[in-house]
Amino acid sequence: MPINKKSFKTLEPIFFQTPDKDTEMVKDTFSTSQGLTLNKYKIFENLNDLKVKNFSVNVLTDEIDYNDFYKYDLGKNYQFLDYTTSIVFNGLNSFSASSFLSFSKSKDFNSSLTNIGFYDGGDNQSFILDFIDDKICTIKAVDNGIIKFLTVMEEESNDLKFTSLTNNYISTSSFMFEYDFDKTNLFITLFKTLTGGGFKVVAPLSGSISLETPANSSVDAGTIKISEQQATITKDDLNSFIFYDKEHNISNETLKNQKNNYIGWYPYEITALSGDKSQGQSERFINVIDFMNLRNQVSNDNFVNPILPLSGNRTSQKKYSSLLNVDNKEFENEEMLLGYNFFTKEYNFLPDKYTKFTLPDSLFPYRRLNINDSNLSKAGAYAGNSPYFSDKVFKLLDANKNFNKGAGDLKNIFLLEDKGFLLLQNGFRLGNEDYNDPGDADNSGSLLCSWLSGNSYEEGIWFDRYYNPQKVSYLTAITGVEEQAFEKQSQAKRYFKQNSINSVFYDVKSNLVFEPRATYYYQRIGEKYINEIIEGIDDRIIKDTFNLKLSGQELFDEPELVFSKKAYDITNFDLLKPKDFNISFDLKLDTLKSLDSYQIFGNLYQDGFALKNNFYFTPFIFIPQGNKLIIYDKDFNLLTENTYSSISEIKDVLYIEQHNNLVIVGNDRIIKTSFTGEVMDQRLLNTSVLGDSTINTIISSYDNRYFYDYNKVLFLTRGDDVVKSLDLNNLSLSSSRNKILSSGSSIIQNASGNFVPLKGFRGKYLNNDTGVSLTDRNTILFQNIENSTSLGSLSTFRHIFDINTYDEKLYIQSFTTNPAGSGFLHVFSSERDLLSTINLSTSAVSGASLDFVNDNGKIKALSFSKTFEGNLIVDKIDISEPYKSENNRTYSLPLTTNNISFDNGQPAPYYFNPVNFQSIYFKHKDRQNKLHFIVSLDTFFDSSLNKTKWNSAGYTFTNPGDSLSGWGTSFLTTSIDNLKSQESFIELKDLKLNNDMSFNFKLNDGLIEVFLNGNLAGIVKFTPNRSALNRLIFPDIFYNAPNIKNNPINKLITTDEYYGKGGTISNFKLYNNILEDNFINFLHLKDKRIDNINFDVTTGTRSNIEEMNNIYNVNLPGIKNNNVKIYIKNANLSKTEQENFEKFLNNKLKRVLPSNIDTIEYDFDINI
Repeated sequence: MPINKKSFKTLEPIFFQTPDKDTEMVKDTFSTSQGLTLNKYKIFENLNDLKVKNFSVNVLTDEIDYNDFYKYDLGKNYQFLDYTTSIVFNGLNSFSASSFLSFSKSKDFNSSLTNIGFYDGGDNQSFILDFIDDKICTIKAVDNGIIKFLTVMEEESNDLKFTSLTNNYISTSSFMFEYDFDKTNLFITLFKTLTGGGFKVVAPLSGSISLETPANSSVDAGTIKISEQQATITKDDLNSFIFYDKEHNISNETLKNQKNNYIGWYPYEITALSGDKSQGQSERFINVIDFMNLRNQVSNDNFVNPILPLSGNRTSQKKYSSLLNVDNKEFENEEMLLGYNFFTKEYNFLPDKYTKFTLPDSLFPYRRLNINDSNLSKAGAYAGNSPYFSDKVFKLLDANKNFNKGAGDLKNIFLLEDKGFLLLQNGFRLGNEDYNDPGDADNSGSLLCSWLSGNSYEEGIWFDRYYNPQKVSYLTAITGVEEQAFEKQSQAKRYFKQNSINSVFYDVKSNLVFEPRATYYYQRIGEKYINEIIEGIDDRIIKDTFNLKLSGQELFDEPELVFSKKAYDITNFDLLKPKDFNISFDLKLDTLKSLDSYQIFGNLYQDGFALKNNFYFTPFIFIPQGNKLIIYDKDFNLLTENTYSSISEIKDVLYIEQHNNLVIVGNDRIIKTSFTGEVMDQRLLNTSVLGDSTINTIISSYDNRYFYDYNKVLFLTRGDDVVKSLDLNNLSLSSSRNKILSSGSSIIQNASGNFVPLKGFRGKYLNNDTGVSLTDRNTILFQNIENSTSLGSLSTFRHIFDINTYDEKLYIQSFTTNPAGSGFLHVFSSERDLLSTINLSTSAVSGASLDFVNDNGKIKALSFSKTFEGNLIVDKIDISEPYKSENNRTYSLPLTTNNISFDNGQPAPYYFNPVNFQSIYFKHKDRQNKLHFIVSLDTFFDSSLNKTKWNSAGYTFTNPGDSLSGWGTSFLTTSIDNLKSQESFIELKDLKLNNDMSFNFKLNDGLIEVFLNGNLAGIVKFTPNRSALNRLIFPDIFYNAPNIKNNPINKLITTDEYYGKGGTISNFKLYNNILEDNFINFLHLKDKRIDNINFDVTTGTRSNIEEMNNIYNVNLPGIKNNNVKIYIKNANLSKTEQENFEKFLNNKLKRVLPSNIDTIEYDFDINI
């Protein structure tokens, strides 16, 4: 038959495609001299092996970068991606002040409207933020499989609700919002232009969200913080080896552009012709190639070890070299066999055990390796300040200090419960020795062990501990802390000889080396070891349970103090006679935002200490009446009347916080007094204080007083350029000549803590930029408090009686004069926008004072007014919902008040200070809802005013006062007894649901240490020989209740409002001495899992085989399920561990799972 000859041009190349349409294989095209055009795919270059098996071509690549052979289409439009996120209003504020949006899902799978609310952030609800374009977006939520949109209900007073778009009355644009998006910091603000006109911002209001007029306050509240999103994929992300940080987020240490071996395959028999000539398409032969990366980062023993004893950032622990199956065969039942080389030997050190390990014959490329050059520390070895608290390594030596070849009869693992086990390093033996008895040995000292020295803040260093068995026991040597460490043993001996020191133990930077074929023992701390050490000092425990006092009963030996049970306990300081003690406990929070405590524990009353996060403590209302001080609770129930017979009238009551004593300004003296009326100290008129008559000028009159610092007050008198300062704790007086301060009619502090003069009376801080004051009965002046320039004023035809500020809003109490007797509370924003007007009681005809009170977690305004008969009447107004009459109360009091108003710019000689909330707010606004440990006491230091930078105050002047520069402040007198009040705050940050807390009180040394979760959070230092320590150890220590002197608050007020909320104290221990740092860290680890250590050493090249059973391609299902089931294999977790694991995974998965997922189910029962 004739032969049909074909040229090379008739041969067609194969084009390889991938299963993913957005990807393609990287290739080059080349032509031969015969005219043949072929494709050269990068994946086939430098192959390690190729085999035909089961009708497929299988290739094994060399180690190669993913991007070298595979191209991902990064040209997609990522500009308007959907974000799955929680919706957190007040996003610019702290987490505790944020408002997390929530919605109630329907129960019947219908599309009815769904109302909106807020929750505290403990269980994130996710929404879909859908960017339509660069101006418009929508907010979607999934309600039992139905997509609902955040919608403006214009037919229902512009309410905001989630609704499905099937509702006929929903307009096409009512669910669309304009937005301002800070993509870098993930802040977004939503706006809406209404059909009938009007531009609004979406902001939280009264437990829901609403459309508000844009202003600084509403825009700030409406600023939404959205969740961190998965970063848009880049080329460098396609072949990364991922590391995670302690919070389980992707770490910055993640290595990109890593090389792997890949196995690729394609079924050669399904090569097909593609393309339609009738449509003008060229025909070509195609096949689909797939591939997967091999387990280069998984060790020979199936561990992923991020710390390898290899140079550079190499993470590969295997290198695949060949396919070990029989030669090419179309059909074969044999599994695919992969040959690989590996380069390290792994050792697994178990917690609570001594693990014996012998190194391989070769440590190539090393001959020997010092322990400090190994990766043990980075692999997770535990460091402490003595061998007792750290991981330890022992090297088994014979009498000639050679490695021991004959210890094969010993057990490989020793349990730590074998208390007598000890590896003596001065002879060929494993010995037993009583921990507390000195042994017999030579005087040169024996090597005890190599141990890791360090802390939780930095990587540790391995030291060798030497000790003299004749002079010190093993226990002393292993627990001792030696401040002096040496580089070499010879250096230590020379130092001891030169300084005549007969040391019983010392440390040398470790000379321990890892050598081929040598045998070692590794002691790993563990849960059992930690608990044994903790139990070893149980004899120091004074108290480890609570005797809870509830209403009408007492529960003894309770293991927990649950705040919500409204109970408290007390520890008498007589139990702590050495004045050195430690308080440790676990603080469990109901949610991350649930904690609300005026005092978790402490004795803070003027002096003392406290752990708390609620600083707005206002249980009392103080009202002077003649020479009496009338004290009410916040609901105006009379608590007590204190009469001061030595004076005829009370002109002012001075205090900052209500857990302090009070200072009364009388007609001829100032008196320090307590809640019960006890006179504790006083300064009489005409008393000379170091040659100064300051007391006279204070008592006679002052135009303004400003509270600041721990418990101090500044007095300003117009026409007098001397500013007076009074320490309310000890009545110490001082004065400073300052013409700039005295040029104003009132004083406030700016955000930097500098004092600033305001031109008007009753000056108040409004925000970081603005102060306000009254210039006359009808005008309020706004001033910049950084440069004292005027920002304008507010004027009214009404008579203004008082002003106050809170949360950057201005509150004005005013009354009409024609007609007379109509009172109003006006609320303005810091931009002078009128936010609301509230009518005061119709019985009020004139004003008196304006203050605030913390009423069970809500800040409410107190408007004190006068009736026609001159009696006091008080309107308590819920400022968050002022128009709800059921939230407001009016109280008529059988009292009058002094004339505290002013006319024609002249102040009255009387002041009314019922709560002094503004001072508390300014002092603690940045601390509120953040957990702090506080120490307050009087110490012996000179009193001084902070220097104020008046060169930025917009003033110029000449002829400064004596010893006073034009820009500074100097004192003319010193304080009585040179006393000064000291107040320290330590914030405990990054609280978790479960927290370990420990507090060391070493009062005789002037030291208090605060630990959170094993780490030092802060230190308070003071000079004990110059301090009144009795002020710190009285009153007694109270738990879950603030105290007024030595009584819990509930003994004075019949309310349970001041107990804590949202937390539980457990594992409480009060020790009769301070605890060492390492022991405190052990307290933190007591219920934590201690991981194994995987220790790698180099071994040269070794070989092994890996078997591959199946290769599966992933196909997306046609229908997406709303449920997810996750199987956890071989975890062997307890029920509690499973629940904690579920909570952790749920929180993480909600950030990345599709929003239609309603249920996540877990199965922990698969154990193979």
